[in-house]
Amino acid sequence: MRISNTDIHVVSSTAAINFKLAYGLNDIPLLQQNAEAKPSLTFQLTDRLLIQRDMLWCGPTPKCTNINTWKQIRAEFIKGFFLPEYPDVSFNNLKTDLLYDVNRLNEVEAIYIWAGTNLEDQLLILFVIYLVGLTSGHFEKISIVQFESVNCFGETLQIFGMGHLDPDDMQKHPEPIALTTEQAAFYRMAWDSVTSDTPLALMQLLSSAPNLNKHLVPALHYLLRRYPRIESGLDYWDIQILSNIGKNGSAAVKIIMGAWGENGENLEGDPAGETYLFNKMLYLGSKDLPEPLLALSGTQTSYRDTKVSLTKFGSAVMNGKASFYPANPIDKWVGGVHLSSAMSNLWFYQNGRVDTI
Repeated sequence: MRISNTDIHVVSSTAAINFKLAYGLNDIPLLQQNAEAKPSLTFQLTDRLLIQRDMLWCGPTPKCTNINTWKQIRAEFIKGFFLPEYPDVSFNNLKTDLLYDVNRLNEVEAIYIWAGTNLEDQLLILFVIYLVGLTSGHFEKISIVQFESVNCFGETLQIFGMGHLDPDDMQKHPEPIALTTEQAAFYRMAWDSVTSDTPLALMQLLSSAPNLNKHLVPALHYLLRRYPRIESGLDYWDIQILSNIGKNGSAAVKIIMGAWGENGENLEGDPAGETYLFNKMLYLGSKDLPEPLLALSGTQTSYRDTKVSLTKFGSAVMNGKASFYPANPIDKWVGGVHLSSAMSNLWFYQNGRVDTI
Protein backbone atom coordinates (compact mmCIF):
# COMPACT_ATOMS: atom_id res chain seq x y z
CA MET A 1 0.00 0.00 0.00
CA ARG A 2 1.22 3.48 -0.85
CA ILE A 3 0.65 6.05 1.87
CA SER A 4 -1.30 8.84 0.18
CA ASN A 5 -1.67 12.46 1.24
CA THR A 6 -5.45 12.00 1.12
CA ASP A 7 -5.52 9.14 3.65
CA ILE A 8 -5.26 8.57 7.37
CA HIS A 9 -4.08 5.27 8.84
CA VAL A 10 -4.98 4.32 12.42
CA VAL A 11 -3.03 1.73 14.42
CA SER A 12 -2.69 0.72 18.06
CA SER A 13 0.34 1.90 20.01
CA THR A 14 1.78 -1.63 20.01
CA ALA A 15 1.95 -1.59 16.21
CA ALA A 16 3.09 2.00 15.66
CA ILE A 17 6.87 1.51 15.52
CA ASN A 18 6.78 -1.35 13.04
CA PHE A 19 4.17 0.45 10.94
CA LYS A 20 6.52 3.43 10.64
CA LEU A 21 9.36 1.11 9.63
CA ALA A 22 7.17 -0.72 7.12
CA TYR A 23 6.13 2.45 5.30
CA GLY A 24 9.12 4.70 5.86
CA LEU A 25 7.16 7.23 7.88
CA ASN A 26 9.20 9.88 9.62
CA ASP A 27 9.12 13.60 10.14
CA ILE A 28 10.43 14.56 6.70
CA PRO A 29 8.45 15.14 3.48
CA LEU A 30 7.27 11.82 2.07
CA LEU A 31 6.41 12.71 -1.51
CA GLN A 32 8.18 14.94 -3.99
CA GLN A 33 8.29 15.07 -7.76
CA ASN A 34 12.04 14.70 -8.12
CA ALA A 35 15.23 15.35 -6.25
CA GLU A 36 15.71 18.88 -7.64
CA ALA A 37 12.13 20.10 -7.60
CA LYS A 38 10.36 21.64 -4.66
CA PRO A 39 7.95 19.06 -3.26
CA SER A 40 4.44 19.51 -4.62
CA LEU A 41 2.99 17.16 -2.02
CA THR A 42 4.66 17.22 1.35
CA PHE A 43 3.22 15.88 4.52
CA GLN A 44 4.48 14.71 7.85
CA LEU A 45 4.04 11.63 9.95
CA THR A 46 1.73 13.67 12.15
CA ASP A 47 -0.63 14.10 9.19
CA ARG A 48 -1.05 10.52 8.03
CA LEU A 49 -0.53 8.14 10.93
CA LEU A 50 -2.75 8.32 14.00
CA ILE A 51 -1.93 6.15 17.01
CA GLN A 52 -4.41 4.89 19.58
CA ARG A 53 -2.42 5.11 22.82
CA ASP A 54 -5.34 4.46 25.14
CA MET A 55 -6.14 0.99 26.52
CA LEU A 56 -9.87 0.68 25.87
CA TRP A 57 -9.91 -2.89 27.16
CA CYS A 58 -9.66 -1.72 30.76
CA GLY A 59 -11.10 1.07 32.87
CA PRO A 60 -14.22 3.19 32.31
CA THR A 61 -15.61 3.53 28.80
CA PRO A 62 -19.01 5.09 29.49
CA LYS A 63 -21.36 6.34 26.82
CA CYS A 64 -20.28 9.88 25.83
CA THR A 65 -21.59 12.27 23.21
CA ASN A 66 -18.89 14.85 23.86
CA ILE A 67 -15.28 14.06 22.99
CA ASN A 68 -13.86 16.37 25.67
CA THR A 69 -15.82 14.52 28.35
CA TRP A 70 -14.47 11.24 27.00
CA LYS A 71 -10.88 12.52 27.03
CA GLN A 72 -11.22 13.75 30.60
CA ILE A 73 -12.62 10.43 31.86
CA ARG A 74 -9.94 8.38 30.16
CA ALA A 75 -7.07 10.70 31.14
CA GLU A 76 -8.11 10.54 34.79
CA PHE A 77 -8.24 6.75 34.65
CA ILE A 78 -4.83 6.41 32.99
CA LYS A 79 -3.23 8.81 35.46
CA GLY A 80 -4.57 6.76 38.36
CA PHE A 81 -3.69 3.52 36.59
CA PHE A 82 0.01 4.32 36.63
CA LEU A 83 2.10 5.17 39.64
CA PRO A 84 2.07 8.72 41.09
CA GLU A 85 5.38 9.69 39.50
CA TYR A 86 4.01 8.99 36.02
CA PRO A 87 3.84 12.23 33.95
CA ASP A 88 0.54 14.05 33.57
CA VAL A 89 -1.65 12.29 31.06
CA SER A 90 -3.13 14.23 28.17
CA PHE A 91 -4.27 13.36 24.68
CA ASN A 92 -3.25 16.83 23.53
CA ASN A 93 0.53 16.52 23.78
CA LEU A 94 1.34 14.43 20.71
CA LYS A 95 0.01 15.27 17.26
CA THR A 96 0.16 11.62 16.30
CA ASP A 97 -2.37 10.73 18.99
CA LEU A 98 -5.74 9.67 17.61
CA LEU A 99 -7.52 12.01 20.03
CA TYR A 100 -5.26 15.04 19.50
CA ASP A 101 -7.75 16.49 17.01
CA VAL A 102 -10.57 14.17 15.97
CA ASN A 103 -11.66 16.61 13.28
CA ARG A 104 -8.75 15.37 11.19
CA LEU A 105 -10.95 12.38 10.41
CA ASN A 106 -13.22 14.77 8.49
CA GLU A 107 -10.45 16.24 6.37
CA VAL A 108 -9.32 13.17 4.42
CA GLU A 109 -10.78 11.06 1.68
CA ALA A 110 -10.03 7.67 3.27
CA ILE A 111 -9.52 6.25 6.76
CA TYR A 112 -7.78 2.89 7.13
CA ILE A 113 -8.07 1.02 10.43
CA TRP A 114 -5.39 -1.65 10.85
CA ALA A 115 -6.47 -4.46 13.14
CA GLY A 116 -5.73 -7.94 14.39
CA THR A 117 -8.31 -10.22 15.96
CA ASN A 118 -7.80 -9.53 19.68
CA LEU A 119 -9.89 -7.37 21.99
CA GLU A 120 -7.60 -4.34 21.74
CA ASP A 121 -7.71 -4.17 17.94
CA GLN A 122 -11.40 -4.96 17.58
CA LEU A 123 -12.23 -2.19 20.08
CA LEU A 124 -10.07 0.14 17.99
CA ILE A 125 -12.37 -0.48 15.02
CA LEU A 126 -15.44 0.37 17.13
CA PHE A 127 -13.76 3.44 18.60
CA VAL A 128 -12.75 4.98 15.27
CA ILE A 129 -16.28 4.46 13.94
CA TYR A 130 -17.61 6.11 17.11
CA LEU A 131 -15.30 9.10 16.52
CA VAL A 132 -16.40 9.43 12.90
CA GLY A 133 -20.00 9.33 14.10
CA LEU A 134 -19.27 12.20 16.51
CA THR A 135 -17.71 14.31 13.79
CA SER A 136 -18.74 13.87 10.16
CA GLY A 137 -20.76 10.65 10.06
CA HIS A 138 -19.08 9.79 6.75
CA PHE A 139 -18.63 6.10 7.43
CA GLU A 140 -18.13 5.40 3.73
CA LYS A 141 -14.58 6.76 4.11
CA ILE A 142 -13.58 3.87 6.35
CA SER A 143 -11.81 0.70 5.28
CA ILE A 144 -10.50 -2.04 7.57
CA VAL A 145 -7.17 -3.77 7.03
CA GLN A 146 -8.01 -6.96 8.89
CA PHE A 147 -5.09 -9.29 9.63
CA GLU A 148 -6.03 -12.87 10.43
CA SER A 149 -2.82 -14.80 9.82
CA VAL A 150 0.67 -14.57 8.34
CA ASN A 151 2.95 -17.10 6.71
CA CYS A 152 6.05 -17.85 8.74
CA PHE A 153 8.53 -20.22 7.09
CA GLY A 154 5.72 -22.09 5.41
CA GLU A 155 3.55 -22.24 8.52
CA THR A 156 0.33 -20.23 8.88
CA LEU A 157 0.21 -18.38 12.18
CA GLN A 158 -2.89 -16.68 13.54
CA ILE A 159 -2.46 -12.97 14.24
CA PHE A 160 -4.10 -11.79 17.45
CA GLY A 161 -2.72 -8.27 17.74
CA MET A 162 -1.11 -5.89 15.26
CA GLY A 163 1.78 -5.58 17.68
CA HIS A 164 2.79 -9.15 16.76
CA LEU A 165 3.55 -8.16 13.16
CA ASP A 166 6.96 -7.18 11.87
CA PRO A 167 7.37 -4.53 9.14
CA ASP A 168 7.54 -7.13 6.35
CA ASP A 169 4.24 -8.64 7.51
CA MET A 170 2.61 -5.20 7.47
CA GLN A 171 3.78 -4.57 3.93
CA LYS A 172 2.11 -7.85 2.89
CA HIS A 173 -1.19 -6.72 4.32
CA PRO A 174 -4.58 -8.13 3.26
CA GLU A 175 -6.73 -6.09 0.92
CA PRO A 176 -8.54 -3.26 2.75
CA ILE A 177 -12.28 -3.88 2.98
CA ALA A 178 -14.54 -0.86 2.63
CA LEU A 179 -17.11 -0.48 5.38
CA THR A 180 -20.67 -1.08 4.25
CA THR A 181 -23.68 0.78 5.60
CA GLU A 182 -24.87 -2.42 7.30
CA GLN A 183 -21.48 -2.98 8.92
CA ALA A 184 -21.27 0.62 10.13
CA ALA A 185 -24.67 0.27 11.84
CA PHE A 186 -23.58 -3.02 13.43
CA TYR A 187 -20.31 -1.60 14.72
CA ARG A 188 -22.11 1.40 16.21
CA MET A 189 -24.55 -0.93 17.93
CA ALA A 190 -21.60 -2.94 19.26
CA TRP A 191 -19.96 0.22 20.64
CA ASP A 192 -23.24 1.16 22.31
CA SER A 193 -23.32 -2.26 23.97
CA VAL A 194 -19.74 -1.92 25.23
CA THR A 195 -20.39 1.55 26.66
CA SER A 196 -23.83 0.75 28.10
CA ASP A 197 -24.27 1.16 31.86
CA THR A 198 -25.51 -2.43 32.15
CA PRO A 199 -24.11 -5.60 30.52
CA LEU A 200 -27.51 -6.59 29.11
CA ALA A 201 -26.91 -5.10 25.65
CA LEU A 202 -23.50 -6.75 25.44
CA MET A 203 -24.96 -10.11 26.43
CA GLN A 204 -27.62 -9.71 23.76
CA LEU A 205 -25.01 -8.83 21.14
CA LEU A 206 -22.83 -11.80 22.04
CA SER A 207 -25.73 -14.22 21.76
CA SER A 208 -27.36 -12.98 18.56
CA ALA A 209 -24.97 -10.77 16.58
CA PRO A 210 -25.13 -11.00 12.78
CA ASN A 211 -22.06 -12.49 11.13
CA LEU A 212 -20.70 -9.19 9.79
CA ASN A 213 -17.31 -9.57 11.46
CA LYS A 214 -16.29 -13.04 12.59
CA HIS A 215 -13.64 -11.63 14.94
CA LEU A 216 -15.60 -8.98 16.84
CA VAL A 217 -17.94 -11.16 18.92
CA PRO A 218 -15.21 -13.60 20.05
CA ALA A 219 -13.06 -10.60 21.03
CA LEU A 220 -15.84 -8.92 23.00
CA HIS A 221 -16.40 -12.15 24.92
CA TYR A 222 -13.14 -11.33 26.73
CA LEU A 223 -14.89 -8.41 28.41
CA LEU A 224 -16.81 -10.98 30.44
CA ARG A 225 -13.47 -11.88 32.06
CA ARG A 226 -13.57 -8.50 33.78
CA TYR A 227 -16.66 -9.34 35.82
CA PRO A 228 -16.18 -10.92 39.27
CA ARG A 229 -17.09 -14.60 39.61
CA ILE A 230 -20.07 -15.22 41.85
CA GLU A 231 -18.22 -17.83 43.91
CA SER A 232 -15.06 -15.82 44.70
CA GLY A 233 -15.75 -12.16 43.97
CA LEU A 234 -12.62 -12.18 41.77
CA ASP A 235 -12.33 -11.71 38.03
CA TYR A 236 -10.36 -13.90 35.63
CA TRP A 237 -7.04 -12.10 35.94
CA ASP A 238 -7.33 -11.83 39.74
CA ILE A 239 -7.66 -15.61 39.84
CA GLN A 240 -4.72 -16.09 37.48
CA ILE A 241 -2.55 -13.94 39.73
CA LEU A 242 -3.51 -15.71 42.94
CA SER A 243 -3.20 -19.18 41.45
CA ASN A 244 0.36 -18.48 40.25
CA ILE A 245 1.71 -17.20 43.57
CA GLY A 246 4.34 -19.61 44.81
CA LYS A 247 4.53 -21.70 41.65
CA ASN A 248 7.71 -19.98 40.43
CA GLY A 249 8.73 -18.09 43.55
CA SER A 250 7.31 -14.88 44.95
CA ALA A 251 8.64 -12.32 42.46
CA ALA A 252 5.81 -10.29 40.93
CA VAL A 253 7.38 -10.54 37.48
CA LYS A 254 7.32 -14.36 37.66
CA ILE A 255 3.71 -14.36 38.83
CA ILE A 256 2.73 -12.13 35.91
CA MET A 257 4.44 -14.44 33.45
CA GLY A 258 2.66 -17.40 35.02
CA ALA A 259 -0.69 -15.61 34.74
CA TRP A 260 -0.12 -15.25 31.01
CA GLY A 261 0.16 -19.03 30.64
CA GLU A 262 3.06 -21.31 29.83
CA ASN A 263 3.22 -20.10 26.23
CA GLY A 264 1.33 -16.83 26.66
CA GLU A 265 -1.94 -18.48 25.63
CA ASN A 266 -4.00 -16.46 28.10
CA LEU A 267 -2.88 -13.28 26.33
CA GLU A 268 -3.87 -14.31 22.83
CA GLY A 269 -7.18 -12.49 22.70
CA ASP A 270 -6.90 -10.38 25.83
CA PRO A 271 -3.78 -8.16 26.02
CA ALA A 272 -3.42 -7.84 29.79
CA GLY A 273 0.08 -6.41 30.08
CA GLU A 274 2.52 -6.13 32.96
CA THR A 275 1.28 -2.78 34.23
CA TYR A 276 -2.34 -3.92 34.27
CA LEU A 277 -1.57 -7.09 36.23
CA PHE A 278 0.85 -5.34 38.58
CA ASN A 279 -1.82 -2.78 39.41
CA LYS A 280 -4.16 -5.64 40.23
CA MET A 281 -1.55 -7.01 42.63
CA LEU A 282 -1.20 -3.62 44.32
CA TYR A 283 -4.97 -3.39 44.73
CA LEU A 284 -5.39 -6.93 46.08
CA GLY A 285 -2.59 -6.23 48.56
CA SER A 286 -3.71 -2.73 49.51
CA LYS A 287 -3.85 -1.97 53.22
CA ASP A 288 -6.97 0.07 52.44
CA LEU A 289 -8.88 -3.17 51.94
CA PRO A 290 -10.56 -4.57 55.06
CA GLU A 291 -9.20 -8.00 54.10
CA PRO A 292 -6.18 -7.87 51.75
CA LEU A 293 -5.59 -11.03 49.74
CA LEU A 294 -1.90 -10.39 49.14
CA ALA A 295 1.10 -9.41 51.24
CA LEU A 296 3.54 -7.20 49.33
CA SER A 297 7.18 -6.41 49.99
CA GLY A 298 9.99 -4.72 48.10
CA THR A 299 9.67 -1.40 46.30
CA GLN A 300 6.02 -1.88 45.31
CA THR A 301 6.70 0.65 42.54
CA SER A 302 7.93 -1.88 39.99
CA TYR A 303 6.86 -5.44 39.28
CA ARG A 304 10.55 -6.28 38.88
CA ASP A 305 11.34 -5.33 42.48
CA THR A 306 8.23 -6.52 44.33
CA LYS A 307 7.58 -9.79 46.18
CA VAL A 308 4.09 -11.20 46.61
CA SER A 309 2.58 -13.82 48.90
CA LEU A 310 -0.94 -14.85 49.91
CA THR A 311 -2.40 -13.65 53.16
CA LYS A 312 -4.37 -16.06 55.31
CA PHE A 313 -7.56 -14.57 53.86
CA GLY A 314 -6.16 -14.83 50.32
CA SER A 315 -5.47 -18.53 50.88
CA ALA A 316 -9.02 -19.02 52.14
CA VAL A 317 -10.39 -17.35 48.99
CA MET A 318 -8.21 -19.54 46.77
CA ASN A 319 -9.39 -22.64 48.63
CA GLY A 320 -13.04 -21.70 48.17
CA LYS A 321 -13.59 -21.08 51.89
CA ALA A 322 -14.06 -17.31 51.60
CA SER A 323 -14.92 -14.67 49.00
CA PHE A 324 -13.36 -11.31 48.19
CA TYR A 325 -16.86 -9.82 48.43
CA PRO A 326 -18.59 -8.96 50.77
CA ALA A 327 -15.49 -8.99 53.00
CA ASN A 328 -14.15 -6.26 50.70
CA PRO A 329 -16.00 -3.65 48.66
CA ILE A 330 -16.20 -3.81 44.87
CA ASP A 331 -15.56 -0.63 42.88
CA LYS A 332 -14.46 -1.15 39.27
CA TRP A 333 -15.50 -0.52 35.68
CA VAL A 334 -16.17 -3.00 32.89
CA GLY A 335 -16.74 -0.95 29.76
CA GLY A 336 -19.59 1.41 30.61
CA VAL A 337 -20.69 -0.58 33.67
CA HIS A 338 -19.64 0.84 37.03
CA LEU A 339 -19.62 -2.09 39.45
CA SER A 340 -20.09 -0.61 42.90
CA SER A 341 -21.10 -2.32 46.11
CA ALA A 342 -21.56 1.14 47.67
CA MET A 343 -24.16 2.00 45.03
CA SER A 344 -25.69 -1.51 45.06
CA ASN A 345 -24.82 -1.96 41.40
CA LEU A 346 -23.19 -5.37 41.17
CA TRP A 347 -23.03 -7.87 38.33
CA PHE A 348 -21.36 -11.26 38.56
CA TYR A 349 -20.19 -13.81 36.02
CA GLN A 350 -21.59 -17.33 36.31
CA ASN A 351 -22.04 -20.15 33.81
CA GLY A 352 -21.19 -18.03 30.78
CA ARG A 353 -23.52 -15.20 31.71
CA VAL A 354 -23.41 -11.96 33.65
CA ASP A 355 -26.28 -11.41 36.08
CA THR A 356 -27.08 -8.97 38.83
CA ILE A 357 -27.73 -9.90 42.44
